Amino acid sequence: MTLALVFNGPEKWYGNILAKAGKKPYRSWLQQNCLLNAKHERILAGYLELNGSFKAFGYVQNEGGVSGAVRYALEIDTIVKQLAPGSKGDGLRIPPPDSTAPEFDGYDIAQGKCRDAGDYRYRMWFRVRKIEKMATELSPETFRYYDEDSPGKVLRISHSAHYYVRLPGPAGEAPTQRKARPGFAEAADLEGLLKEIKILTRSRSRRLRDAVLREAKGRCCVCGTDYSRVAGGLGVKVLQVHHLSPLSQRKEAAPTKAEDLAVVCANCHMMLHSGGEPPPAVADLRKLLNR
Repeated sequence: MTLALVFNGPEKWYGNILAKAGKKPYRSWLQQNCLLNAKHERILAGYLELNGSFKAFGYVQNEGGVSGAVRYALEIDTIVKQLAPGSKGDGLRIPPPDSTAPEFDGYDIAQGKCRDAGDYRYRMWFRVRKIEKMATELSPETFRYYDEDSPGKVLRISHSAHYYVRLPGPAGEAPTQRKARPGFAEAADLEGLLKEIKILTRSRSRRLRDAVLREAKGRCCVCGTDYSRVAGGLGVKVLQVHHLSPLSQRKEAAPTKAEDLAVVCANCHMMLHSGGEPPPAVADLRKLLNR
């Protein structure tokens, strides 16, 4: 299982980080007065060494006792703390590591963490490599505690500054306990978060597409493979229509003729669009494949 952190703070806290991180360089800092559990810190340090970052989430507190929600996804790439001389766990309060940290504001005083701007110090700082507000907020019950003594127990947010949760992934020991660098089979990451994306795309003629596909009779005009004979005829599903003159180069809508199109398989289509601008001609790619 993979360890992640859930931070607990007000909306303004994450908003300040997001505003600061939106400027170049894309970095900011998140402050904590509570140190990490030593065992979990070792695991997270292992993620930093192997992957360069670890996952975290931002739980937003609601006012008036109303339950909040997890609304932010973060990536942390650095942890900074300083222990008192001769101490094994007493963290000293230290200032922001650099100028990319959010500016001191009234929140720090209201929470009783700092007396004034000159006292802008915390026991631990997490450098945020990436932060984004999720399109769909998550209930804390979406997560399960990481600790082995509470397997399957859903997350309950109270007054703690952060919580240790597990992400979906292969079972196994923490990276710091592995003798070898994890291989491909062990790689895991969080997917499935909803994101809102707005795009503009150029219209294409379905009637013209169907006509040239029928004329091709299942054959890619680049590699020459007859996909009507592949997988009992299912192979024709990989055939696509390629514009010999890219639509992206048109400044305005214009008629397209069948002779302006070529039927190619998905592999050849990818190669046609991976050779720079302008893309290679169909005949040139055919020569390369036939060498």
